[in-house]
Amino acid sequence: MDTNGARAYETPGAQEPSPAEALRRLQQHVGELQAYVTHFVSAKVDGFILSARQLALWAALGVVGLTAAVGLVVTAVVLVLVGAADGFVMCQHFSRHNISLVFSACS
Repeated sequence: MDTNGARAYETPGAQEPSPAEALRRLQQHVGELQAYVTHFVSAKVDGFILSARQLALWAALGVVGLTAAVGLVVTAVVLVLVGAADGFVMCQHFSRHNISLVFSACS
């Protein structure tokens, strides 16, 4: 086995492993690598799923917030218009009966 000058075994007196032992070690290392890759891919997939869940949660919160904001604006507009209509009706009523108000906007 050509190792380019490096030792392939740990002790100086030890022999290189037999081809069967080398194949067994290679299969063991490939099995470990496969387990590591499987774990890595599983972690990445879980990360993507978590990101998707967080995105969906923020989107749902955005929709709820937008609905609340629209409801607030619609309520404010309705209250202003109802108040203006009531004021207009009150002015019409007082002007028909010739009632003058001290602080009147009905001129």
